[in-house]
Amino acid sequence: MLGARELGSLRAGSYVINVARGGVIDGEALYAHLHSGHLAGAGLDVFWQEPLPTDDPILTLPNVVATPHIGGVTESSFGMIAEVVAENIERLRRGDSPLHVFHSSSFPPAGLPLQDRPSANNCREARLPVRIRPQAGSKPAVR
Repeated sequence: MLGARELGSLRAGSYVINVARGGVIDGEALYAHLHSGHLAGAGLDVFWQEPLPTDDPILTLPNVVATPHIGGVTESSFGMIAEVVAENIERLRRGDSPLHVFHSSSFPPAGLPLQDRPSANNCREARLPVRIRPQAGSKPAVR
């Protein structure tokens, strides 16, 4: 965590940018270092409390740029997200595992026939992504 000591050890006039996790910075310490002028500014896309209360003192500082956890949202990123979602839907329809799975053990092996995949009830009990078996002639749904 970046607290008063860590922020104070930054070179005077430094900027702090946080797009990772709000909990990595002590909000009160950041405010104090920004208000005193030790830090030149801060760019924050995440906060120590989310949503950040509208009366948080950090929002009163002119040297703070704050975005509501949308710093990475661009027209380009939406396009890439849509492409990956579409590809994953197609992969699941074919019986393949989706791309970019964090917990790959949550998904059945690629190529597993739909009838052998876990039922929605089994997935809920095991806290796995829910797959709904399709009706004859329809495409599988995932939720």
